[in-house]
Amino acid sequence: MKYTYSALLLTLLITHPVFVSAEISNRPNVDNVPVPVSDQTAAFRQLIPVPTQSILVPTVVSVPLPSDDYLQNQFLVQAVSDGAFIGAVEINTSNVHSTSLTARVNGGGVYDTVALTDRNHETYTQFEVLGDTRAAVVLTVTSSQPITTSGFKLNLAPHVALPLTVAILAEIDNVITTVTAEKPMEADVVRFPEVTATTFVVTLTYGQPLRIEEISFLEASPTVRNERALRFLAQPGESYVVYLDSDRTVRVVTTEAGNLQSNEEVLKLPVVAPVVNTQYVLADIDDDTIADRYDNCVHEANADQLDINDNGRGDVCEDFDRDGITNPNDNCPSDPNRNQADEDGDEIGDACDTEESRFTEQNPWIPWVGLGTAALVLLTLFALVATTKRPKTLATSVPTNE
Repeated sequence: MKYTYSALLLTLLITHPVFVSAEISNRPNVDNVPVPVSDQTAAFRQLIPVPTQSILVPTVVSVPLPSDDYLQNQFLVQAVSDGAFIGAVEINTSNVHSTSLTARVNGGGVYDTVALTDRNHETYTQFEVLGDTRAAVVLTVTSSQPITTSGFKLNLAPHVALPLTVAILAEIDNVITTVTAEKPMEADVVRFPEVTATTFVVTLTYGQPLRIEEISFLEASPTVRNERALRFLAQPGESYVVYLDSDRTVRVVTTEAGNLQSNEEVLKLPVVAPVVNTQYVLADIDDDTIADRYDNCVHEANADQLDINDNGRGDVCEDFDRDGITNPNDNCPSDPNRNQADEDGDEIGDACDTEESRFTEQNPWIPWVGLGTAALVLLTLFALVATTKRPKTLATSVPTNE
């Protein structure tokens, strides 16, 4: 397979994954909390039910968030009674290490890779496809201290397909070692046997523009433990559902959050492990029944997933003849014809139309028959006129006045 490589160098001090130090205990009764139904919440894979609290006045509650670093950092809080989305804020008390990144592409291009470690789901770095073949980006990640890890996590922007393949190397005792041999990337987390290293090289191949929000390694024994929690104003007698781990950005209108940063009079809830959101539906923006992350043409419906040249990009997304018109919209997909001329109106461009679709053009003798018929009619009429006898004119006398 021929690849077009974009070599990307990332030099960074890794931000350590986020962990919650509290143990799971005193689990409240959350099984009876009903889950509202909405299109927005279908984007989230997990949820945490928050049952009614024993409060008499509106109170700021703090819901501990899971330690998994592979969760997207977008959350929704929804009231059960009326389905309203509640203003909330994430509180992170971790000591985050500073990061430094540089990125260059072979040939002189420069990528802004700050977005890859800013822990902001609204920013991303986009890697373009160069040419008609699969592209590849090489991420070289260097940490200021050894990382013991057993997984690599890729957070993609909404409606972006997963890379086609992934391969991971690590520098261990000054020796480049294969951590994960090249294989299809079937999920956003790549697991591998635990290794300890300061430098990792991740190669991703892709056939469509690749927009990455975050990259991270899942540490087995972190040296820094972080505290994360979600705060919102709870009302007496109300229960809530906290949604987390979305596969796409969801924009909703929430209630006003108020001052949630203050640590005064905050009700800290016990840690509760998230449960599966049974309403979760994989994003499929083109409604072709193929989820975006597995779709070889995310924005054009193609349930057949045809890819005749095996470049990871569906044929309906391509422009084989490079005339600026994609294949499904091109009346001559293999012959350049930007003007899309189609004289006979058969939806096959003149540039590639080898068969005339107009009836008279398909049968060129028909006009001659028409002309011959017209001539015969004229001759017949002429003959009839010429052979018809004219009636004799009778003489009439006109009386005169004498």
